Amino acid sequence: MPQYVNIAVQLAGDAPRLVQLRQSLRSCMAAAPLTDEARFIREMEQAYREMWRQWCVQQSTYEKSENSLMKTFLHVGCGPKRKDKTTPGFNVPEWQELRLDIDKNVAPDIVGTMLDMSAVADASVDALFSSHNIEHLYPHEVPKALSEFKRVLKPDGFVVITCPDLQSVCALIAEDKLTDPAYDSPAGPIAPLDILYGYRPAMAHGNLYMAHRCGFTQKVLTGTLQAAGFATVAATRREHPSYDLWALATVQSMSEAELRVLALAHFPK
Repeated sequence: MPQYVNIAVQLAGDAPRLVQLRQSLRSCMAAAPLTDEARFIREMEQAYREMWRQWCVQQSTYEKSENSLMKTFLHVGCGPKRKDKTTPGFNVPEWQELRLDIDKNVAPDIVGTMLDMSAVADASVDALFSSHNIEHLYPHEVPKALSEFKRVLKPDGFVVITCPDLQSVCALIAEDKLTDPAYDSPAGPIAPLDILYGYRPAMAHGNLYMAHRCGFTQKVLTGTLQAAGFATVAATRREHPSYDLWALATVQSMSEAELRVLALAHFPK
């Protein structure tokens, strides 16, 4: 501090030096970075660009992180249905739906069939959902469809399949109720004959895709999935008024406790 005071006193008493400073002050200020408007604007713009670049990098990293947390399930034979018509386990924000159907009119993400899902890459989806599709195949086509299901699943993936339960349907047939309504659907009354062979009104209007060409019991569906190479299978059946089977099969082995938790998330209550 004393040294600073001494310098100030010396300069104050040096009149020629003060004159020189005053004469050169304007040119010094004009040459200073603070008064270089073009340079100031250029550097400010560069700073803004760098801030924007860093924000974009951070945003991209965030989005990738978000997407990495999002899982995808393939909705096979989706028809007009969406995610909310699948399972409680899939109808949550953590799952995104990829819709596949043979009919372009239902606006699927991918046009294809159970027997040819070549538009779906190997090991590209975390899960697969198929509701009342598999019974439309001929028996010899079922292994090929399940092979396609397994091909598109990731190593830790799983499939959820639901289809008619012929065991509970045949109980009605044994009571001579082949054409009696078993339950009412949005399309109209459904009889055991419709569950066995396909919805008759739809087929009468030319929609032969509705024909049923094979069928399953809980035991047969479980064995078919195991024969297709799925490591672990859980299945259940519902009688009146559903008359359906639900099966969950995993690509890799899973403990009974883990399988139970997964099944509870996707099987109907």
